[in-house]
Amino acid sequence: MAGGDAATIKALTPIFSALGRKVYACGPLGAAHALKAINNYVNACTLMTLVEGLAIGRRLGLDTSTMIESMQAMCTGRNHPLEKKVIPHVHTRGYSSGMSMGLIAKDLGIAIDAARSSGAIAPLAKRVHELWDNAVGEVGASADQTEIVRYWERMNGVKL
Repeated sequence: MAGGDAATIKALTPIFSALGRKVYACGPLGAAHALKAINNYVNACTLMTLVEGLAIGRRLGLDTSTMIESMQAMCTGRNHPLEKKVIPHVHTRGYSSGMSMGLIAKDLGIAIDAARSSGAIAPLAKRVHELWDNAVGEVGASADQTEIVRYWERMNGVKL
């Protein structure tokens, strides 16, 4: 993601292309930073929703593997947090996705600030940020983002 004037982005595209698969010209300077925070907000909501749903299912006596398979087939389809976080890191208890809970919480704050500055309302973002902050306080800012499951497990009295 790159923000800035079109000529600069075009001139730097060969460098950007060497660093990533695709270059997304986002708009003026600062736009890429805002889009990164928004992407991480959506990721944080989705990861939290998946973990919360799995915790509810466990409280109901459902098997975690069966729930995950069902979610893939029925409601989530190709879902980055499910495929790249829940299955390999939460379900295996590997917790090594590469991004800390503290960074997710920070980006949630940036997304909320961006929403506020644009005049958008974002009540879900505010609540998700509050929950992530609570989880960070309990599990630790340096813990991997997938360790948010520990917070949900404790609150629900189940292990996924």
